[in-house]
Amino acid sequence: MTAVAKIQKTVEAALAEWERLKLRARKYELQRDNDLAVQRTKFDKACEPINLEAKHNLDPLYTKMRTLETSIVNELKAGISPDGRTVAVAQVDVGQAVARMKDNGRREIDPAEFFKQVRQADRDQSFWACMQILIGKAEKFLPEAVMERVARHEPKYSVVIELKK
Repeated sequence: MTAVAKIQKTVEAALAEWERLKLRARKYELQRDNDLAVQRTKFDKACEPINLEAKHNLDPLYTKMRTLETSIVNELKAGISPDGRTVAVAQVDVGQAVARMKDNGRREIDPAEFFKQVRQADRDQSFWACMQILIGKAEKFLPEAVMERVARHEPKYSVVIELKK
C-alpha cells in the first residue's frame, strides 16, 4: 500500500466516525436549542419590566452623554494644528473621566526616499528584507504574466473538517 493510499484510508475511517458523531451531536444541539428557546421566552418576559424601567432611566442619560461627547470631540479636534502634527490639548482629566487625543496614524517610509538614503553598496540581504510589495496594488500595476513570474506563493496548509452543506 502506498503512503498516499494509507493516508487516504486512515483519514476516511476517522472522518466517517467523525461524521457519525457530528450528526448525533447536531440532534442534541437542536433539542437543546429548542428547549432553551422556551426558557428564554419566559426569561425575557419576566425581565421586560426591569429592562423597560432601566431604558426609561438610561435613554435621557445616554442622549445627553452623546451630545457632550460630540462637544468634547469637536473642542479637542479644534486644537489640532493645521499641519495635523500637534495638538493644543492632549488630555483633560476630571474625577474618573478622561478625554485624550489618540494618534491613530501609522508610520510609513516613502520607498523612493528609502532607496535614496541607502547607498547601492549597502543594499544587501538586510536591505531587501525591509521590502514588501503589496500584491493587490502590484496586480493592478503589472500584467498578469509578469505577476505569475515574480510572485512567490508559500503554501500554509490547515485542515478543515465540516459537514457538507
